[in-house]
Amino acid sequence: MSTATSERIILTVDKSKKKAFVAMLKLFDFVRVETPEDVLDRFIQRAPKNVPLTEEDILNEVMEHRYGTAQ
Repeated sequence: MSTATSERIILTVDKSKKKAFVAMLKLFDFVRVETPEDVLDRFIQRAPKNVPLTEEDILNEVMEHRYGTAQ
């Protein structure tokens, strides 16, 4: 499946029908099914391992996002 022409969508499915719905989607060769856990695992695997940030750098980023100001 080409990622250049594919688009992500998010679906909400009744829990009791999820297994059958996922099985049906997997019949299509143009659909890739990922759980939120799959997406998180991929993010963690690709994330940088040695980021040179101090505690103060992290605090400033959090404060900027939460309150619009760094300390």
